[in-house]
Amino acid sequence: MDTREGHYELSMTTFDATSGKLLQNVNLTSIDAFAMGYVAVDSKRVVFAAQTKLQSGALSNVELYEIDIASRNEKHVQRVLNQDDILPHCQNATSPPENCTDISTFYPQFSSNGDMVFAFRAWNALGGGIGNQALAMKNAQGSVNLLTFNRTDIYTAHTCPRFIPGTNNSAVLFVASLEMGVKRVLAVHEIPSGRTTLLWDLGLLATYGGCPDFLPDDATPARFFFIAAEPGTLDCDMREGIVTLQPQGIDTSSRRLWAVPLIAYGGARDVMSYRDCSRVPAQPGIMACLTADDRIALVDLYTGKTEVNYTTPMLPFQDPTFHTFCLTPDCYTIT
Repeated sequence: MDTREGHYELSMTTFDATSGKLLQNVNLTSIDAFAMGYVAVDSKRVVFAAQTKLQSGALSNVELYEIDIASRNEKHVQRVLNQDDILPHCQNATSPPENCTDISTFYPQFSSNGDMVFAFRAWNALGGGIGNQALAMKNAQGSVNLLTFNRTDIYTAHTCPRFIPGTNNSAVLFVASLEMGVKRVLAVHEIPSGRTTLLWDLGLLATYGGCPDFLPDDATPARFFFIAAEPGTLDCDMREGIVTLQPQGIDTSSRRLWAVPLIAYGGARDVMSYRDCSRVPAQPGIMACLTADDRIALVDLYTGKTEVNYTTPMLPFQDPTFHTFCLTPDCYTIT
């Protein structure tokens, strides 16, 4: 959350679930971050991405950090990853400009057994990207394995990883941004085999729609929701998808639930009224979405009706291109 003093902190806000009234807001960190986002939470910790200011005045890489969930105004945050776990995979001794020297990390997501999948980007000493933005996994024992890294592909970005329910944490649904972000398509990576499958039959995702998320009902096959783009228009739809892993391949299906309203806001037209939607624990038919004015709305997944709005402590600027609350997808989580 932007403090309006040019830096970001991680906050925890409590609302009345029925009325939406703000009951309490506390800062978990006090690190004067230049930017912050990509938040994941389990019962004991919060993992988030931050870009900090160095003593030289320069900015650090975006990296994942963690704190205890009970922290208050914590100044000392711990890096989640050792960059040396990734750097050896993108070295090139015969061509130094193609050697990776540092790593950015983001998009953390936890499995039920303590593994963490995340996205990373490798850089050379000149600030150029090495390979694609890819997915990796840190297991509960601390080892890191690269999942989708391709050092010859600089035009693809893999984001929004989600462990697929019912697969024993052996498969991940994610978003593949192709052709430098022109096309966003859902994909599945099967960890034991290393096979990645693009799910073209589910259509393209809306550019600013955020990440898909699975319903918290442990259904089989696994059901998820996502915001899809209508080809050739600005329109987008909320859809429910199903993904089933079979020995011979992956079966998928989807259905349209409702059109996401486009509104005028902050001097702009055709602004999505809902974006960056995520599941709400213990409420399978309800999801949480950001609104155009940076509120969090609890929305009926199947009708699109807003049940209640939660107004965050920082009132937003009237500018749809600058959000004081959320800089990234996965910038909040509901517990």
